[in-house]
Amino acid sequence: MAVFRRICREAFDIPEASIDGVIEYLNDFGYETNGGQAISVFQQLDENRRRELARHMVAIAKADSDLSQNEVRLLRRTLELLHISPVESAKPA
Repeated sequence: MAVFRRICREAFDIPEASIDGVIEYLNDFGYETNGGQAISVFQQLDENRRRELARHMVAIAKADSDLSQNEVRLLRRTLELLHISPVESAKPA
């Protein structure tokens, strides 16, 4: 959760005091959006924003220092759908 909190603060300027509310909202209403809908929205973002999203996803996946094969497959497929190369997602912003 530390990486997610850092992303909320640094990328979205969400104050630390508000992040628990953001997490609660995502838990309560995140089910209303399926993966296909989310990818559709993300594909419409400009390339820099998609690249930034990919970097955040990689950071969250690596946060527990254990990148499982399932996480690798999910990241690979998501990056493919976002038209972002794995090399681009690994580069610093």
